[in-house]
Amino acid sequence: MDDISLLSGLTELKWLYLDMWQLSSLKGIESLSRLVNLTIHSDISLDLSPLAALKNLHTLDVSGIKTADWSVLNALPELEQLICSESQKPLIQKILPENKFNSVIK
Repeated sequence: MDDISLLSGLTELKWLYLDMWQLSSLKGIESLSRLVNLTIHSDISLDLSPLAALKNLHTLDVSGIKTADWSVLNALPELEQLICSESQKPLIQKILPENKFNSVIK
C-alpha cells in the first residue's frame, strides 16, 4: 500500500494515528475532513500538502516527520496544538506567523 486511500470511506473519523513505515504518501487523507486529531510517524520524507484539506484539525503530531515544505500548516485554521521535535521547531517557526507559532507549538 503506497498511500492511505483505503481509509477514504471513513469520512466520520475524528482521530487517526499513522505509523507510516510502509506508506510513502498521505494521498487519500483529504477525504477525512472531520479529523480533529492526527498523529503521523514516519522515517521517510513526506509531502504534507494533502493535510490542507483538513480544516477541522485541532491537534497535529508531526514529531518524526521529514518534509521540505511546512507551509501547509498555514492552511489549518483550527490548529490549536502542534507537536514537533526540537529540530523541527526552527523550520516551522520560519513558516508560521510568530503569534500562531507561540500559541500552537507544544
